[in-house]
Amino acid sequence: MLTNADDSYIRLEDKNVQHKGVIEILYRKEGYRGFFSVRDHAEGMSIEDVRNSFKTYGAATSGMKKGKRVRGYFGQGAKDALSSMVDGKICTFKDGWFTECGIFIESNKPMYQISSPICPTPKLRDTYKIDLNGTVACFNADPAKTGSVPKLDTVHEELANNYLLRKIMTNSKRKVLLVDKEIDKTRRLRYQIPNGKEILSDDFIVSYGDFGDFPIHISIWRAEKELTQNGDDRDGGLLLVDEEDTVLGISLFKYDNEPLAARFFGEVRIGRFRDLLEREESVLTEERDGLVTRHPFTQKLIPEIEKRIEIKVKEERLRRQKESESKIDREESSSVKLTLL
Repeated sequence: MLTNADDSYIRLEDKNVQHKGVIEILYRKEGYRGFFSVRDHAEGMSIEDVRNSFKTYGAATSGMKKGKRVRGYFGQGAKDALSSMVDGKICTFKDGWFTECGIFIESNKPMYQISSPICPTPKLRDTYKIDLNGTVACFNADPAKTGSVPKLDTVHEELANNYLLRKIMTNSKRKVLLVDKEIDKTRRLRYQIPNGKEILSDDFIVSYGDFGDFPIHISIWRAEKELTQNGDDRDGGLLLVDEEDTVLGISLFKYDNEPLAARFFGEVRIGRFRDLLEREESVLTEERDGLVTRHPFTQKLIPEIEKRIEIKVKEERLRRQKESESKIDREESSSVKLTLL
């Protein structure tokens, strides 16, 4: 839902339309459930947009296959999230019209129900707090489905640090807000990049069949302290992105559990990656949380990345050996001075 809102702002930017880039996550407890909604003030959707988005579940509806700078991947995303929750719906304002679409599961299939568009009243606009165009996507989180309903602090931490949202949370053109509706308090969500120093910046080419050459840029940084190298909120690892900053995954590959790589973070930018998606190459996992390691393209890419990480791991080993030797020398020197005294 957050990336959908971001995509809508991206499309406005491509049309040189001014906007404030505000994305609001509203949360309140409703009994044992939690009510979530995500609001933007971007394009909004007409009833035709809504119908086209949902008429073929799993189709590429975001514009990605048409070469647009968006993150959508073959029609999956908000529809998956909303249909798997309770009372999922999209309420959207577009050019003077309001459309509502309910999303639900029926006979194990995602279904939708679209209301006829109406002319929004001032009261309706005040209800959703959208003055012009924009969209609100909302749902109830039910412990029977989700296992638990998170506290606000947990929502804050997990959204701000989730690697899939990292490009949004560090984008100066976006302002992501978390609103506690129980006390009407607003927090700004941001991701804090670790302090560190760049230790590698390199460009190389991966050739893959008829697709030709893919330009790759890799940047590895060494943090001032050890980082978390697992989980969706990991601050270590190399963020994998395509040419339009779509996050594809995060990994150090075979060095994920290497103690000598515990301070490494950075980014790998894979140029022309969308050419693979447009030809429906199965290069991303079904969950869209990483590269498929068995795919012929990634079998060429990953060793090149690992080769460069290995160089830095060896340098880190030498660094630690020298630091250890220096520490021993200092301790021996101090011991000698004490003996002389």
